[in-house]
Amino acid sequence: MKREFILAALLITGGFSMTASAQPAPMPFRVELRNIHSGIHSGQDAATRSADLAMVDSAGAVWLRLHFSDHNLGDGSYLTITSVLDGGQQRLDARSMIPWQNSTAIFNGDAVVVELHVDPDDEGVFYEIEEISVGEYSNAASPRSQCGLTDDRSSTTDNRIGRLSPVGCTGWRISNGAYLTAGHCGPTLTNDVLEFNVPASTCNGTTVASDPNDQYPILTQNLFDDGSGAVGNDWAVFTVGPNSNHGQTPLERYGGFFRTTRDSNPADVRVTGFGTDNVPEGCGNPTFNDGRNSDSQTEQTHVGAYLGENVQSSSDVIIDYLVDTEGGNSGSPVIVRVNGITQNYTLGIHTNAGCLEPIDGNQGTGFEHNNLESAIASSPPGGSEEYVDDGHPFAATLGDGSVHRPFDTVSEAVSAVSSGGTIVIVTGTYSNAEGNTFFAGTDGKSMTFIVPVGTATIGN
Repeated sequence: MKREFILAALLITGGFSMTASAQPAPMPFRVELRNIHSGIHSGQDAATRSADLAMVDSAGAVWLRLHFSDHNLGDGSYLTITSVLDGGQQRLDARSMIPWQNSTAIFNGDAVVVELHVDPDDEGVFYEIEEISVGEYSNAASPRSQCGLTDDRSSTTDNRIGRLSPVGCTGWRISNGAYLTAGHCGPTLTNDVLEFNVPASTCNGTTVASDPNDQYPILTQNLFDDGSGAVGNDWAVFTVGPNSNHGQTPLERYGGFFRTTRDSNPADVRVTGFGTDNVPEGCGNPTFNDGRNSDSQTEQTHVGAYLGENVQSSSDVIIDYLVDTEGGNSGSPVIVRVNGITQNYTLGIHTNAGCLEPIDGNQGTGFEHNNLESAIASSPPGGSEEYVDDGHPFAATLGDGSVHRPFDTVSEAVSAVSSGGTIVIVTGTYSNAEGNTFFAGTDGKSMTFIVPVGTATIGN
């Protein structure tokens, strides 16, 4: 089936098109007021007891998310929130409430049960809910751009990449533990979660939330975005907190990350993300929901030709490629391919629709962007950093200690780092000789070594 192209006005510069068609696919919701108070409870028995049970519902809701206006969960008390529809459950205590910003995960269906468990040593335990987010059915078409007559994306699973909900964008993990997405997705991330192992949507394209074990809060104190959303200057860098059920971060739970580069010019690239889908048409009314189907806003991928990079300034870097995308792909990684093999490193962040084969493609922000590089380098390690990564494809030939061009040896970083600075070592195995750099050759400088993802082995 041929899809229509929704195009904005084009400004042609050196063979590149710049469009205004950003590609999020927001999951609509409304906020409803509530007046729910558990009452105040204190420990009585020798064991933790269930002190309060409440149903929170909104008839016809696609999903629910609760927001706590106040609470005291002491040192050992906690809440469990359980979906009536599918049994998905989240546990929240005083510590996990902080990264979750006093909100819950997203729960499928129109009702949840909230249970308060009171520790025997806690006093004055309670919670209060004044509002909830109520998911609604989507009825909006999203910017789309197929680089050909058909949608050639295929389903995939890559847990380096997740769905940002409810903003309806894509986010992914890089070598220093930070996450990237499109800048026009960034302003709403304070109310979002990052989902992995996303299940199929309903037959009319309504999204189904991941199990609460696969949802993670955005740490807004580590959120950086450009704020403009202009093509070539459209990026956001953020970090993710631990899941409240098992206490792991996505990196600890799933492993894996992408490296970043500003030095590759491949023949083709891959874009993987959570775009909408309506081929074949789903079971809903296409007038109201764009004909979306069960693949809509689930993880899909496509490969196409890379057209190149246009560096208009240090803060305006456009990359162009003939890869199929849809609304919801905003923020997807643009992944390098070499001789037909997909690599573990990326050129930039997909942001915009507008494919006009064969001369103009979909667009993203490339890693030649200096402000984006600075934001990546400062999130999450901070301070004066030198990067080391012996697995980076250009470390040995172009390494200068930056996040996109790391050194391939620890000794180079030790020599280059400023006193009081940080050396960020990407997971890998470094030679026996490298072990000596921890004990000699530091010239009296103080420095901190961190390994933000995985484990680094240096020497024996």
